[in-house]
Amino acid sequence: MRLISAHVARFKSVTDSGWFDIDDKVTALVGKNESGKTAVLEAMYRHNPLPSGHHTGFEELRDYPRRYRARDKTTIPRTEPVNLTFLIEDEDRAAVAEQFGHNALSRGEVTVSRRYGNKSTWWSPIADETAILRHLVDRAGLDPDRYVKDSFDATITALSADDDAAGAIALAKDLEERYVEADVRAILLRPDYAS
Repeated sequence: MRLISAHVARFKSVTDSGWFDIDDKVTALVGKNESGKTAVLEAMYRHNPLPSGHHTGFEELRDYPRRYRARDKTTIPRTEPVNLTFLIEDEDRAAVAEQFGHNALSRGEVTVSRRYGNKSTWWSPIADETAILRHLVDRAGLDPDRYVKDSFDATITALSADDDAAGAIALAKDLEERYVEADVRAILLRPDYAS
């Protein structure tokens, strides 16, 4: 994946940077002293920080703009100080397709964000659940038109209900323990696929 745009808001001196593009070659942050250029870079770093001794999370007391803290007290935990959009490149698509089929990705880019007081990241949906189910059912040697329904749970129910097909029962058990959106994210985050 390749970073293509970013947005920083409600972080230190930055009220709202607005979305800005990240160029393949050079991106310049231009502004007066104390206007928030370093804060923008720091927020982007904290999206996926290295264990370097620097702050890695977003903390309300230290990072939220003081002038808004009292007013925004109840909404701060849901505030996203950083949103990054990544392009899903060809090698990323190939890695996902290898496991989940060529139509597994529903989009060509993904937006990832973090919130105050939470180390988790939130991803915009990127997996085409129906296409993935069709691929997995077909790969198991079963008929996708017979088993794939309008939801993940309905497909599992259809697979589980077929006592005559051991492959259908086995696939249903496998699918019950999976969250394909997370599986797709894990593939995209693998260092050997990183661009």
